Amino acid sequence: MNVVVFKHSGNLGDVIYALPSIKKFCELNNVVAGLLLVVDAPMWLPDHLTHPSGNVMITDEGAKLLKPLLLAQEYIKNVTFHKYNSDAPHLFDVDLDRFRVIDKLNLAMGSIARYYQPILGFAPDLEFPWLSVEPKVHSDIVVARSSRYRNPNINYKFLSGKSVAFLGVPDEFDDFIKSVPDAKYMRFDDFYELACYVAGASLFIGNQTFIYSIAEALKINRILEPCLYAGNVIPSGGNNFEAFTQGSFEEAVESNFGVRVNAVSNIKIRDSIAAYQEWLAGFKVYKSHGRLIDQFLSSQKPFKSFVVFVFEYGRGRAAVEATIYSLKSQLLEPDDIYVFSEEYIGLPGVKEVNSQSIIAGISSAVRSLSDACWIYFASAGDTFESYALLQFKIKQFENKGAALIYSDEDVQLSTGSFYPALFPEFNIDWMRSRPYLVESFAIKKEVLVACFPDELFGCFFSLDLIFRVFEVYGSANIHRIPLVLRHALDPFRVKINVESNNREVLAAIIERHLSRSGIRAKLVRQQSSYRLLYDRDFSPIVSIIIPTKDQLEYLSRCVDSLISLTNYKRYEIIIVDNGSVTVECKKYLSGLCSLGVGFIKVINHPGEFNFSKMNNLAATQASGDYLLLLNNDTEIIDPDWLDAMLNHACRNEVGIVGAKLLFPDGTLQHAGVFLGLRGVADHPYIGMQPASSLMERDCIDQVLSAVTAACMMIRKEIYLEVGGFDEESLKVSFNDVDLCLKIKKLGYLIVWTPFAQLIHVGSVSQNSIESEKSAEKLIRYRSEQSVMYSRWLPLLADDPAFNPGLSRDGNGVELEDNKLLHWRPVGNRKRPFVLAHPSDFFGCGNYRVIKPLEAMESSLMVEAAISSEFFNPIDLQRVCPDIIVMQRRTDSNDIQRVLEYKKYSRSFKVLDLDDYVINLPLKSHHREVMPKDVLKSVRTILSNVDRFIVSTEELANFCSNWHNDIRIVRNLLPVTWWATLDSSINENKKIRIGWAGGVGHTGDLELIKDVIKHYSQKVEWVFLGFCPASLAPFVSEYHPGVSIETYPAKLASLRLDIAIAPLEENAFNSCKSNLKLLEYGACGFAVVCSDFGPYKDKNFPVLRVKNKYKDWCDALNTLIEDADARRKLGGALKAYVADHYMLGGDELRRWVSAWTEGA
Repeated sequence: MNVVVFKHSGNLGDVIYALPSIKKFCELNNVVAGLLLVVDAPMWLPDHLTHPSGNVMITDEGAKLLKPLLLAQEYIKNVTFHKYNSDAPHLFDVDLDRFRVIDKLNLAMGSIARYYQPILGFAPDLEFPWLSVEPKVHSDIVVARSSRYRNPNINYKFLSGKSVAFLGVPDEFDDFIKSVPDAKYMRFDDFYELACYVAGASLFIGNQTFIYSIAEALKINRILEPCLYAGNVIPSGGNNFEAFTQGSFEEAVESNFGVRVNAVSNIKIRDSIAAYQEWLAGFKVYKSHGRLIDQFLSSQKPFKSFVVFVFEYGRGRAAVEATIYSLKSQLLEPDDIYVFSEEYIGLPGVKEVNSQSIIAGISSAVRSLSDACWIYFASAGDTFESYALLQFKIKQFENKGAALIYSDEDVQLSTGSFYPALFPEFNIDWMRSRPYLVESFAIKKEVLVACFPDELFGCFFSLDLIFRVFEVYGSANIHRIPLVLRHALDPFRVKINVESNNREVLAAIIERHLSRSGIRAKLVRQQSSYRLLYDRDFSPIVSIIIPTKDQLEYLSRCVDSLISLTNYKRYEIIIVDNGSVTVECKKYLSGLCSLGVGFIKVINHPGEFNFSKMNNLAATQASGDYLLLLNNDTEIIDPDWLDAMLNHACRNEVGIVGAKLLFPDGTLQHAGVFLGLRGVADHPYIGMQPASSLMERDCIDQVLSAVTAACMMIRKEIYLEVGGFDEESLKVSFNDVDLCLKIKKLGYLIVWTPFAQLIHVGSVSQNSIESEKSAEKLIRYRSEQSVMYSRWLPLLADDPAFNPGLSRDGNGVELEDNKLLHWRPVGNRKRPFVLAHPSDFFGCGNYRVIKPLEAMESSLMVEAAISSEFFNPIDLQRVCPDIIVMQRRTDSNDIQRVLEYKKYSRSFKVLDLDDYVINLPLKSHHREVMPKDVLKSVRTILSNVDRFIVSTEELANFCSNWHNDIRIVRNLLPVTWWATLDSSINENKKIRIGWAGGVGHTGDLELIKDVIKHYSQKVEWVFLGFCPASLAPFVSEYHPGVSIETYPAKLASLRLDIAIAPLEENAFNSCKSNLKLLEYGACGFAVVCSDFGPYKDKNFPVLRVKNKYKDWCDALNTLIEDADARRKLGGALKAYVADHYMLGGDELRRWVSAWTEGA
């Protein structure tokens, strides 16, 4: 066979992803492949970022390790190596490196394995394996996790105790065992053996590493931890799973691949104590917030006192002492603590009330309190987070009309684990079914006096009090703090709902509440809750509307089960046919019409599928007082389902009622809808077993914000009042959520009941849409999504039926790990809130965004939040910044997010750009990967922001016509990094001359290549970060790049006598900042630099030279020969930088002004 040679310069993973294209080329052309691997080609990374391979694409050693794996493939004949930039002849037939310079090809997104399609003219087969090896079994789970492409949402701790082995470099393994201490490190001789270990694993887990590319090529069981900012690894074929969140990660490991784990985030699993406590620890208030707390307290006028009542309840002195200790350890201590007990305890520093009657004791204590007072009810043994009372104080201050305030809590179970209870906003139907709020709340004194509880209920008086507060003040004045503030020893909400001897007390409290409210209802006892059957003195006609098209199997089952099983008989069935075409369905519908019965009719509605219009049409022809919207793929299984819907629908305060829907396998399909869940809105608990939802919410009546129209009851007059479904803007998706929110806005309740139970297959009609219409369907879906964001974004971001402590990315039961979305230690925000999206966390992102923002926050100038990722509209609404700073957003992929920010956020938007990215130097390695339409992208983004900030005056001049509000903010040095560096002098005999930078400076270094050669025997050349291969023979010391945090100390440790800063003369460099001089100056180095662009400022004490060989040599000779001149020059530069370029004082205020002025 003929051999066709393919050239590739790496990375290693890119070579693996090129193989399916090479394999297919060989099959199509009946040839075998040769591979020419170019070694030591430079990698295009920012100055301060390093790579395990030493910042080159493929090392010589890496190529040798890869060769055995490549030669083991039958379609590869030989593998040879070629040194980058050497003078070897043209040795290849196909240049696969061309993908790097193809216009419009975004190397950060899209599958790497498809990059070669424009070169070869065909798409690779990615569904099937393209590597073959002999498996070697080592461990059940093999993990490879690099330090570069991590997903911040993912934590590996849950794998502890399993058979886990790690593949990768030692530094990465050292980091991994911090999470999984018992993991084993796997050693291998070459990459063929490595691939054998991967092939032998029951499960492989990895992020975007070279090793993951091998797992992808083998098509073994694998889970990808996807990178959020470079999504160019896309699994294909079977046995794969992508885990974007902790919950989906754990579920993938356990469900998809049969490996049982200890859950980190699913709070229904109660055996993850450490993980839950770690989550809770993220809410701490630190000493740095002290000044903010002082500001907050001083702003309260008039100041209301805060008193805590601690009830002993027979739990003993030790329990009371534990609670008092916790209260006195608060950041904001209570003004007084009262202890209520039957007998005298004798505790110092508290006031004791001894009485056989709790109510009498409370009455006595309350009389001694000032009217401007809040009282917190606590139970002995309860402990609190240190910021608990502060949060209550903040809440009452922000909600002047509040009558009662409660918080989330947790309880320690007998097993030793914690069970968090994350509550909704006050939910009256839930409270009447199974009270979740029974004790531990704060109440105004005047409210307590007005709603004084009944003596009859003993220690459960507090529940009676809560119902009375609701009756007098309404739910709008009962406020929730969605934070776990209380750690309950033995919560009454458990005792009263579960323990049989307390159930009668609960029934009596609820019945008295109903009586006072004028509600006639029968209380029916359930296993661990109550069900209210409301008196109904009329039996309305219900019009059951069923949209359909074909799908006779589902429709007939729905109609037949409805007619044969439903006990409530006052109904009519209206079938809306969307142009059925199958003979069987048309015959069935015709047969229904010919029955001549009055309770079934068929309305023809041909044309496009418009669910909203079909229901609206039927509603106008319905004779019933109530409409029951029903999907054709539902099945009746409970004879009393319609009675259960009417039980709530006939209540005057209720607008819509939803049902409990099960998949055919009996798992949950619909237990209500949570706003903002997995997008606009979605069903929680999908696929979970009944009664396994959080706090068993799927077992009790409750008020929600929305329910599905798959089975929804609504009063016809209300439906018509709001105009029914939106048949123009929401033809298919979200029409039911929109309808619920319109009716909720009128003041009606949306109630979900588990006592109306049906089978629902789910989305059958939409799943049957032809594949060729999928693109059109996606466009329609996004349009309808945009409508919902525009109409209801504040509600979608803050569903009162949901808890912000729960993740909106999961199934409604996972904890939210991103504290930014629901935690601000000190409320009542007075300072501007800045959300920043830096371009990176390892280079200019620190200088231009991260460090300035940290300095502003520590000086109490702003409140700060930093995120590498853009937020979706809902999360952006939750964060709700005043100002958004976006740095170096030049990619076309950023445009969509910026447009969303413009559309859905009123925040003041700022774009920061510190380089003239439109015109990179010809010799810059970054030039080839910069999008060709970068100017268009930048202009589009700038047209959607309010201010444009640049780092130099020259850059502002170049960009002067891009925006009408351009501000200049020069680069400054973070004090904590640069102000206290050790500037010890070089004690060696040889002069040390150095340079620091990255691969983007290739052209700069070429200017002085001959200078470096000339002095190579006379001085020690020291390079940090990057060294071109052509200069390596003349450099005495090369230090690879380091992290940005350690870079200042590393640079100073070089102890240079002279630092050089050559600069090629071009437009890009003329716009650059003088950051290099600042860094050298902070180290006390004497500097020789090009007399060009940012280095021309005469205030800087440096030696400037023309970019000529003689001028550079003359300047270096001057300093080489005069040690005093070096020290004087370096000292002067250090002093000048310290005085004028440190991040603080007036310079920091100017930066704040540039971001916030006019916001």
